[in-house]
Order: sequence, then C-alpha cells, then structure tokens
Amino acid sequence: MTFTIVAHDPATRTVGLCQGTSAMGVASRCTHVRSGVAAVASQSHSDWRIGRRALDLAQSGLDPAAIITALETTDAHFAYRQVGIVTPDGRVAAHTGPSCGPYAAHLV
Repeated sequence: MTFTIVAHDPATRTVGLCQGTSAMGVASRCTHVRSGVAAVASQSHSDWRIGRRALDLAQSGLDPAAIITALETTDAHFAYRQVGIVTPDGRVAAHTGPSCGPYAAHLV
C-alpha cells in the first residue's frame, strides 16, 4: 500500500511531495520535482516517464488538469495509474484510474 502527499506552501511558493510504501525503488520512478515548476507523484503501476512528461508540460505553462488530460491521451495504460500534480501557484489536479483497485482514491 502506498500513501502520497503532494503539497505547496503559498507563502514561499515551494512544492514538494512525500511517499510511503513497501515497494522498492519508489523514489526512482514515482517522485518528480522541478524547482519553480511543479511536484508530480505517480503510483500504482507507475511509469517514470509520466512524471517527467508532466513536469515538461507544467514548465510549458499547462494547467494541471490539462496535464492529466494530456497524459491520458498518450498512455494506453492510464486506467492503471495514479497521478497528483501541484504547481507553485497552488493549482492542483489528481487522477486515480478505475483499474487501480477498489481501495485506491485521491483527495484534492
């Protein structure tokens, strides 16, 4: 089981995330942060490319909800993914695919 928090501090406009899980190597594929751009967490059948693509889209100015849509259109397995995004200005979006399991969810 994995728990993730993706957050921002409105006073400093910093972003960050924290994950707790029993899976090995989570930090190498699930946590993605780019200073001044966004924090992105991906989990449940994770694919490290999702986080990097989301950061690139955020850097181009795309809104987090639009980033989720863009990721969905290019990932044939998006129904098995969970993604959370926050930008330094506090915009957020999250996705929990319907194939992630009966106890998978997100709260924004």
